[in-house]
Amino acid sequence: MTAEIICVGTEILLGNIVNTNAAYLSERLASLGISVFFETTVGDNPERLENVIRQGLERSDILTLPLVVFLNIIVQSSYCVIVSS
Repeated sequence: MTAEIICVGTEILLGNIVNTNAAYLSERLASLGISVFFETTVGDNPERLENVIRQGLERSDILTLPLVVFLNIIVQSSYCVIVSS
């Protein structure tokens, strides 16, 4: 099983903060036997985020998203696919 970690935040891309969440998630997923092949960071832009999610669903079995992003997808789009078969 493969996973992709999707991180969202322009502050990460600008180097204002260090992305320790991705390192933590990679370690935890590996301990569960889940291979992380992609780790993507996207700025605070809905269109680019949508593209990243679509790409992730094509190449990974599991996507990790920040909870706030997940809830916004559900509220705004009334759909969300996190695990593909």
